[in-house]
Amino acid sequence: MADLVEALLADRCFEESKQAFKENGAQAWEAAFSAVGQMAAVELMQNRSVNKYMQEFAKLLDQSKLRKLTE
Repeated sequence: MADLVEALLADRCFEESKQAFKENGAQAWEAAFSAVGQMAAVELMQNRSVNKYMQEFAKLLDQSKLRKLTE
């Protein structure tokens, strides 16, 4: 993962990364990689095996305890 981040910031998108940092500081990079992470999570959840595992995991959670968080 570090190799990918480094390649994007320092190689493939050097000028864009430099300009984004100049204009918005590290927050620009944080926002960009947050979006990448969100897209990766969506793709991961579309995987049948992962989705099945998450459904089984959800069954182990005490929903009544978690529901109290939103009351």
